[in-house]
Amino acid sequence: MLLNDKVPFRMQWPQYTELQVNGVAVRAINRPGSQLLGANGRDDGPIITHCTRDGTNEISLTGCDSRIFCLGVRIVRRRTVQQVTAPHLN
Repeated sequence: MLLNDKVPFRMQWPQYTELQVNGVAVRAINRPGSQLLGANGRDDGPIITHCTRDGTNEISLTGCDSRIFCLGVRIVRRRTVQQVTAPHLN
């Protein structure tokens, strides 16, 4: 996420982004690395579950951008329909 972005809560990646999870290259963006986002543009977050494992995982993010970014990771647990519809049973 770009810090001090004029568009609040917009996710975008730095220019020329390279993302690795446990040494496996993951495609972070679907646009040329040199292309900046317009006012209505958004980048999606890649799904990295196929590269992760139980225990400690290593995430490496590099880019070539003069702007300041922060990296966030969302950790979730898969739940059944019954667990979602009756959360008091967990």
